Amino acid sequence: MPTFNDPTADAAEARQALQGLAHATLRIDDPDKLYGIVGELLGATRSLEQSLIQLGEASLIYQDRAAHDDGDLGLGAADAWAAGDALRQAAGHLSAAESALDQASELPRVTDTSGDKFRIELRGSTYTSRADAAHALTSWAHDSDLKWAPRYASRDYGVIGQISGFDVIVSSSPAVGADPVVNIRLDGVPRSGFIMTRQSFLDGGVGLIQRIENRASGIPSLLEQARSDLASAETERDDAEQRIGQPFRHAKALADAEKDLARIETQLAAMQDDIDQTEPDAPPPAEQPPGTDLTVKTIRAHRPALGVRADPTRTPSSTGAFVTAGKDSRDLPPRGM
Repeated sequence: MPTFNDPTADAAEARQALQGLAHATLRIDDPDKLYGIVGELLGATRSLEQSLIQLGEASLIYQDRAAHDDGDLGLGAADAWAAGDALRQAAGHLSAAESALDQASELPRVTDTSGDKFRIELRGSTYTSRADAAHALTSWAHDSDLKWAPRYASRDYGVIGQISGFDVIVSSSPAVGADPVVNIRLDGVPRSGFIMTRQSFLDGGVGLIQRIENRASGIPSLLEQARSDLASAETERDDAEQRIGQPFRHAKALADAEKDLARIETQLAAMQDDIDQTEPDAPPPAEQPPGTDLTVKTIRAHRPALGVRADPTRTPSSTGAFVTAGKDSRDLPPRGM
């Protein structure tokens, strides 16, 4: 128990308590206890920071009574001053740790719904069975006008229930060339939403309840990923701000690449000149016989055979009828004669 008036005894007890905490936190069976532990450590860090500040002040107040190992008061005062400064720096580091713990204590408290701990509230009723919850959600979907949601407009159905301390919000939105889709999300939790077709939502089932449950249980991971993305974005922003007004960091490499390109182009041009000089002169084009030039007049005067091969030895029949068989042909008498 703390004495509140014997700093030596209270410091020894604090050390023993922290040793016990280090051993006790080797295994955490109930994640719901994490938030209480973090809150207690936050208070302990603040008290430790205050203690270090007060110890640093005491070191400075009594520096005139400090002496070195050889009895030198001047060196003793210098050592006391250095100790006080080190204690102030330690308090500053604890202040940063306090801010981190404060941030951790503000994490949303996610209730464990795994296994037999499942619990969800839908339309004012609480369900501890996923199958019963799925049936209730399906009944609400069919009883509501979600089944007749407009295809070309969005509609907000508001809060339909609560899981792990977070409100479940449902809305519909139009989809291009298809029935509207249903949006499900946890209120106030970024990146917790998901989309499904209206028919899939109407069919419901335990799978839909499990998807909602997984969104709630994955909140710590979502927040950690969001913080990581934020840190990366801030780093890129700081890097961009530092490079504003400065020369392009790869300017030398770009200049060297341009020189190499110019050198290669010069070499290619020289090689092409050598090839042109070594090739023999091409022979002049052969003269075309007169009358074989393809002109517009020639094309217009052309008359196709239309599938009948011309026979220069055939004599036209005076009767206008003939039969051709191979190379021989004969005239036929006109009909009616």
